Amino acid sequence: MSKNKFKGPIEKDYQIRAFETYYHMRERSLTKLSDLIKVPLATLNYWSRIFKWQERVQERDKKLKAFVEKK
Repeated sequence: MSKNKFKGPIEKDYQIRAFETYYHMRERSLTKLSDLIKVPLATLNYWSRIFKWQERVQERDKKLKAFVEKK
């Protein structure tokens, strides 16, 4: 895995797609995502941790809520 000296590991396209799929799930679950995209749960747990999926979900939800409330 390559590293970006400013932000840590660089997320690959397939990891970004996994995150986007996770983000858009009605009920977010790494176990369900694993079944859906056929990636081992341990791998998804690792990606989720190193790429800070939970923080990204919260930040995106916060921005979306602010946008919707603005309208």
